[in-house]
Amino acid sequence: MTTNSQTFTFDTDTDAHFRAWGLGISTAFAACGLVQTTDTGQINWSTVTRTGPTSSGQQISGYEIWRFNDSLQATKPVFIKVEYGLNVFSAGSARIPCVITSTATATNGAGTLTIPATTSPRQYWLGSTQGDPGTGNQAGVISASSPLLMQGDGSSVVAAIGAQAVFQPTYANPSGWSFGPNFPAFLLIERTRDTAGVINGDGLIVGTVHYEPPGGSGIYNAATQGHSPVPAWQMVSYTGSGLGAVSSRWPIAWPGNAFSTAVSGSDLYAYPMPVATPKAEGQALGFLGIYKSDLAIDTIISLTVSGSAHTYRSLAGIAGIATNNNERSYVDSNVANGALLMRWE
Repeated sequence: MTTNSQTFTFDTDTDAHFRAWGLGISTAFAACGLVQTTDTGQINWSTVTRTGPTSSGQQISGYEIWRFNDSLQATKPVFIKVEYGLNVFSAGSARIPCVITSTATATNGAGTLTIPATTSPRQYWLGSTQGDPGTGNQAGVISASSPLLMQGDGSSVVAAIGAQAVFQPTYANPSGWSFGPNFPAFLLIERTRDTAGVINGDGLIVGTVHYEPPGGSGIYNAATQGHSPVPAWQMVSYTGSGLGAVSSRWPIAWPGNAFSTAVSGSDLYAYPMPVATPKAEGQALGFLGIYKSDLAIDTIISLTVSGSAHTYRSLAGIAGIATNNNERSYVDSNVANGALLMRWE
């Protein structure tokens, strides 16, 4: 098991800046146990240029294909496609950093995921909005750096971008407007486990986070006042020779919601993400839920999960973009003050 921690700026105003943060993410995948395949046509971080913004919508500049590196890969293969690019509001305007992931059990050797015929849905990890249409000609220049945290063991990868206690960095544009990126952004791709926490090979748990307003169903700028990201987890199960995805939100009750804490005496209670499959019920180890105020951000703590000790890093206390938004939660907006623990061992 390996952890990787980096800090860099997610600028999109030049090709060099685009390459810098993309290469940082790619380097973290390699450092945390994933293996890049030999599929042709993968992104070259020395020469890639930003695509667009020549039109509105998703502008992908290139991709990578990664695979798990464990004993099950031969019989229960997992391939992960990572697409790097921009989201733009309109031609010539917003350049929002964008990273999209999808999974399958095979590729065609040239970057196309195969088996099943329909792969798991492409999920935004970063950049799930095209920006605010009211901000005019957005330059894609961000004002500060942000952390990337990643952990993996060859059978899973868990990551967070922009998990920090200081105010989130903002993009600026010539009209004087500023707006935040889609931070924090979370990713989880992990093989299913039995109730003892042992990998069983039944399928995958794939998790990203989208943003929406309280009570709404649309995807919005993370920095908009009153808008919070919500978990958009997918259960991806093996069915025959392929993978089928079912989208859902994290089905847990956040600890401490009614009482402002999940601490009892010297005990801190954290909630796992349960997973139901046709064969058994288990849980993912990558993220746990906690009450936001119970642990300071970046606290390292050992917890017993499924009967075994594991180390986690607190992602609680994420700041907003302004003083009056500093308490913005980054979980389901219908439940106040939930937070995440990220596996860190």
